Amino acid sequence: MNKINNNKIILSLKVLSLLAFCLLLIPAKVFATPGYVDNPTPYISSITPNSINNLGSNMVITITGNGFIPSSIVRINGSDRTATFIDSTHILVRINSNDISDTDGFYINVFNGFPGGGYSNAEFFTVNKNNSTTITSTTTNTENNINNNNTYSNTNQTQNTTTKNSNFNNLASTAIFGSNSFFPSGLIQWILFAIIILLIIILARRIFGAHAKYNEAPMKSP
Repeated sequence: MNKINNNKIILSLKVLSLLAFCLLLIPAKVFATPGYVDNPTPYISSITPNSINNLGSNMVITITGNGFIPSSIVRINGSDRTATFIDSTHILVRINSNDISDTDGFYINVFNGFPGGGYSNAEFFTVNKNNSTTITSTTTNTENNINNNNTYSNTNQTQNTTTKNSNFNNLASTAIFGSNSFFPSGLIQWILFAIIILLIIILARRIFGAHAKYNEAPMKSP
């Protein structure tokens, strides 16, 4: 009878061990809130203005497209430039006199970093060296772009605040529920792990205690 009970206890111990292994992997997927998602690949549909006279002046270019994020980087002929994020479809960048001197134009593209992300298509910006008509157009577009920058500044601040709050919520969730890893990392995973280890220890003590009592009991003669 004792041997039958010991076999049942050993079987239960094996089942609990398998359950403990599964619980270390499942909670992060079941309870944790979604983490970061891959950054989109940006795409440029147009740039405004798309040309300027070579007069050595500065101007702001509005880049229109999709997939833009606050950390997007604008590159002019492979050189990184500080950009002003407006929303996912608009981003601003300022060019200076060095960009337009001694050139007929240059390529502009947008880069989103890891995870995901990548380079957008490139749009060509033309430098017209002797076209007086472009002067008025460039000045007007520059003023419009600066006004747009002021108009969207509040929106940009609100979106940045929302992003920070989302990051804080993700960190808090990871601290409580843990991450999707082999070893426990969150508070709930550690509590489950401790309970399972305690059950294993109790069952092991019962098994070895029962076995010791069985060996110590005198054999009864028939």
